[in-house]
Amino acid sequence: MNRRNRNNYLSIAAVRAIGLDFIEMLEETNRRSITDRNILRDIYNEEFRD
Repeated sequence: MNRRNRNNYLSIAAVRAIGLDFIEMLEETNRRSITDRNILRDIYNEEFRD
């Protein structure tokens, strides 16, 4: 599914949906309590983002 509009920007609704999906993945993997920005960035880039 392509979430990008014609200007190649994500809509607010799409950004929100992606964020909620990421939080759901963190909950499913018992990592919801992680607050370190660098660790979260690494999880997002290496595991969540395809």
